[in-house]
Amino acid sequence: MYNILFVEDDETISYLMSRMEIWNEIDFQIRAIACNGKEALILLEKDTAFDLVITDIRMPIVDGLELIRIMRQRNIEIPVLLASTYSDFQYVREGLRLGALDYLVKPYTNINIKETLEIARDTLDKLQVSETRGDFIPEICREKFRALSENSREDFLDLRIMKYTSLHVCENGFIENLEMEMGLSRDYMSKLFKKENGLTLNEYIIQTKIEYAKNDLLHTTMKIYEISEKLGYSTIDYFTKIFRNHTGSTPLQYRKKGRKSNFPV
Repeated sequence: MYNILFVEDDETISYLMSRMEIWNEIDFQIRAIACNGKEALILLEKDTAFDLVITDIRMPIVDGLELIRIMRQRNIEIPVLLASTYSDFQYVREGLRLGALDYLVKPYTNINIKETLEIARDTLDKLQVSETRGDFIPEICREKFRALSENSREDFLDLRIMKYTSLHVCENGFIENLEMEMGLSRDYMSKLFKKENGLTLNEYIIQTKIEYAKNDLLHTTMKIYEISEKLGYSTIDYFTKIFRNHTGSTPLQYRKKGRKSNFPV
């Protein structure tokens, strides 16, 4: 069971968060609640049993971003999740640059908490040490801990790129929106994606679009030109060429074979 320090200046939100049903389903529990970053730092210095910090960004006295900065200055190497509304994404990007692992979108729901904490759990599994932690970790272990943290941040930036692509690839201005969402340039994301997956970001985007096309061809009555337009292709000919290169069939052939066999092709 992993222990969470929840940092939130709104007592109502803190109460509702502690009472959510999701805590009965995942290997996390809220061990303590702090009303601002200053109080969180006091708890972190006193209690070495915390595994994860979930913090709001906008708080009085010490806000979420300053909390991360001070934690890093004091070598408190505990992963941090930022909680934000959509209007706070400029601050989220800054938090990710400071070393936050990921973020939770407010208002909280059982679904988004579960999805984000499943990712965090993978990181925590990697970062577990067998005996002691915090100020008692020898310097050689501390350096290894930091290295693992950096690798994990790259891993989960990669996962977040995949997640956002799968949900929004058909939207207008997808690349620009992806850059804003991640707070990273397309070139940087492409290099990271290639390093982690062995294929470029553009290749992954095409693969994702092909999967959308397959689903629409087999499970909807959309016309092929409508699918092409939905996926952002300028002409049916270009869409057909891309589709054939990845599946060995034209869209029409794929639809006919799928309907004839009643199974995905």
